[in-house]
Amino acid sequence: MMPFNSSFWDTLATRGRQADVGHDTREERIAAFNREVDEMEQEPQRRARMISTTFNFQGKAISRALAGTVQHTQLTPIAIAQLETGVTHRKRVLYARIVTKAMRMNSVMVLVEDQAKPGSELAALAVYGLSDPAVMEENRCLAIMEPHYKIRQDGSPGIRVDNSEELVWDAVYGPEETRGTDGVKKSDSEGEGGNEIVNLVDRLQELFTDDPELGVAKAFQKVTSEGHNATKKQIRALKKTILENLTRGGTDQDDDHNNPEPLPPVLSERRPETHRVFTSARVLHLRAAGKKAFEKNDYEAAVQHFSDAVNQAKNEEPTRQDDCPTENSDSVSLWQLIGNRSSAYFKLGMLDEALKDALVSHRCAPREAVKPIMRCAETMVALGMDEDAKLLLSDSRAVFPDHQREFDIKMSQLEPKQVLEVGSNKPYQTIFDALRDAKENAVVVMDPGVYKERPLVIDKPITLRSSKSVSVADTLSEESSSDSSVRPEIRVEGDFSSIICNAKSSNVPIRLVGLKIVCQDVPRNSYHALDVRTGLVVVRNTILTSSSGPVVVVQDNPLQPMSMFVLPTTSPKPSRLIMHSCKVADGAQGGILVCGKTNLTLRHVHVVGNAACGLELREGASAQVENCNFYSNGRQGIMVWMSAGSLNAKHCWIHSNTQESGALVSQGEACFESCEFYGNGAAGVVAQKAGALYLSKCAVHDNCEGVLIQDTGTASVRQCEVYQNRANGIFVGYDHLGFASIVENNVYGNVSMGILIGNKGKNVHTSNNTERDNKGHLPQTPDFMRQRFNPSKRHQKRVQKNRSTIERAMKERKPTGGIMDVLLHDKVREASVLKITDSMTNNCQYCGKKPPEGVEKSRFPRCARCKDATYCSAQCQRNDWPRHKVGCRNKDVKYPMFIDGDRSVND
Repeated sequence: MMPFNSSFWDTLATRGRQADVGHDTREERIAAFNREVDEMEQEPQRRARMISTTFNFQGKAISRALAGTVQHTQLTPIAIAQLETGVTHRKRVLYARIVTKAMRMNSVMVLVEDQAKPGSELAALAVYGLSDPAVMEENRCLAIMEPHYKIRQDGSPGIRVDNSEELVWDAVYGPEETRGTDGVKKSDSEGEGGNEIVNLVDRLQELFTDDPELGVAKAFQKVTSEGHNATKKQIRALKKTILENLTRGGTDQDDDHNNPEPLPPVLSERRPETHRVFTSARVLHLRAAGKKAFEKNDYEAAVQHFSDAVNQAKNEEPTRQDDCPTENSDSVSLWQLIGNRSSAYFKLGMLDEALKDALVSHRCAPREAVKPIMRCAETMVALGMDEDAKLLLSDSRAVFPDHQREFDIKMSQLEPKQVLEVGSNKPYQTIFDALRDAKENAVVVMDPGVYKERPLVIDKPITLRSSKSVSVADTLSEESSSDSSVRPEIRVEGDFSSIICNAKSSNVPIRLVGLKIVCQDVPRNSYHALDVRTGLVVVRNTILTSSSGPVVVVQDNPLQPMSMFVLPTTSPKPSRLIMHSCKVADGAQGGILVCGKTNLTLRHVHVVGNAACGLELREGASAQVENCNFYSNGRQGIMVWMSAGSLNAKHCWIHSNTQESGALVSQGEACFESCEFYGNGAAGVVAQKAGALYLSKCAVHDNCEGVLIQDTGTASVRQCEVYQNRANGIFVGYDHLGFASIVENNVYGNVSMGILIGNKGKNVHTSNNTERDNKGHLPQTPDFMRQRFNPSKRHQKRVQKNRSTIERAMKERKPTGGIMDVLLHDKVREASVLKITDSMTNNCQYCGKKPPEGVEKSRFPRCARCKDATYCSAQCQRNDWPRHKVGCRNKDVKYPMFIDGDRSVND
């Protein structure tokens, strides 16, 4: 057996290099790996060895976004011998077979071979974040989508997988005709008791054919229990495709009229059994109040009344479908209540909420109801989903023959009133000229190409869209994003933002669909690709970038009267921006800045490669974010500060912001649910300075600190996975004065402590947390953090204030030789240094006079500008000014600018 102090990684690297030059055969390498696995299982203490990660996560963000939308059979197979180190092999798939036992450490490691060439070259495979390592069993086949081949910590090459969704289990390599849609080889012994797993798509086709009304959740539960690897998103997309195929092709393929015809897609999601009618006086009163507020254009009050009615209805016993009375003024249906609220949301410009309610209303409506379909189509068009809306209405027209005229009228109403074409051979050569002639609700259609334009000011609801259909994959792809033949590229150079939206209406949107918007100017001028001043703006499948200021700005600041601009005659309502499937990249400052009483909604948006923050909220701004990525930005991925409103984020990935934290919450409120923070240079997520953080069911890993709660920040951390951070998992700072609740978290594998309470547990509640395998070593602080560390005066003051408490804790604590002793010793030393520094800087800057001794809190006045220099008298300050003014700077800027730290963002 290998002695304990020998390094497995060195041994493995040596064997890997020997194998490369032929010193070890393939069989010897497999045997050596299996022997190491056996020894590892026999010596559990070896698992505690600290292993650093490479934090090379940027290359996987696009793969994750496209997971579930691209089948691996659409990718080109690649062999192990063709893999290049340091490369993520885009649009390629590796079909492999596991040939060893699985080694479970920070990752699950195995050796794999090519399925196409059994007995050929081997490759090491490390999979991170695998919920069930037992699936990595010997001789199992799998497909690795877009494999990332890298030099590992031991110096040998290997395949790294950070997202287990990039693996397709039991996928077998072979000619295309021998594989199903999901890559599983079709059984040659079908019907003879073969053990092959049934093709996922075939199984779903069987389920939805038998029961077209089967829900996605039940289908997901059924296929996963049978051993299939699938997500609800995949099943939802496949269900739609299967039902569409059944509807369009079923009658041609089957002439047997005895079989019932499957439901069309329009009705496939409808659940008539959920139809309910309510007759209680309370529900009817709330609905009447909502309708009255709606008629008075008080849509916010209408939403509140309708929501109260829905909540009241949920708490009451409804009349069931079989006993439903005829609907009249003394009753109301659930689908009508939700539909009324959808209409109110639509009038407020809250289009995502309106569409959600419209779909719910459609779901619980009786089979003959058509109004929910109309409402869905209307909202889809407002969100830029014109083709989806047309398909919905055309399908519905065939399903409801008695309502064809209504559908024809709705389709006519949704058609654009004016279409202006822009292109080299079109009536308009420039977008500026087309906008000049465009009327309200006009559509400007542009051919792909580069349009060098003057600044475009849009003050009425107009649509700018590409004449060519642009997919989400085209938006996220690096190749397509720089190709002007894919989409129109609007490029504005000079002292102005590219597109300024200054609309009068708050519920009829300006729509930008399938474009690329570029602003070119110097950073000091801070101009933007998109500047939303007033009104409602919807951006879809669009790429935005700026070499000047933040790429996208949403503000409550209408354009001032100028000769070429006209302000709205009525007081505009707060700005609102909705972005779907967009990319905000490579900004010279921040990515998206939202300030003032404004609102932002992001769905499936990538914010990447910006010099400052990815998303910044301040001064009352609010945002709803879902399924978005914030990565590789120069500062925080997300920052909520300066008395911001609220941020609600679900299913987001905040990672690889290597110079700062993933998310910072200060003087604002942020709620993260089912999000992932990883690969960030400082902490995964921070709460400080009156910030309120709510973290639920999130994963925080591979950062410096995991979750950091300090200063006057308040935080609730519940049911989170916090692991493999280079310092502590969850750290409540020594200077923490707020409240913290840490409940039901799983904290493991961190370099220092699992949960570290630095303030003796004051106002901190912990319960039902699991801590394991935390190593208790010194934190691995990145070099850039040590170089940039310059404590604020507020921090220095707090350390001085708590100096006696820290020293007393050091004396009272029995030394253990652990991490707590080191941290307390560092704090005592920091407090002592600050005391000496403070006494030196209190001397008069000009004459060197010391403050009077023995007088409590005796200090000389400081320079009002820089707060650094102290003077015993006004005369000394005047005498020293010629020298001091050279370096005197306003260093106490509360909210400094990114490009000039001496100036406030409010300047």
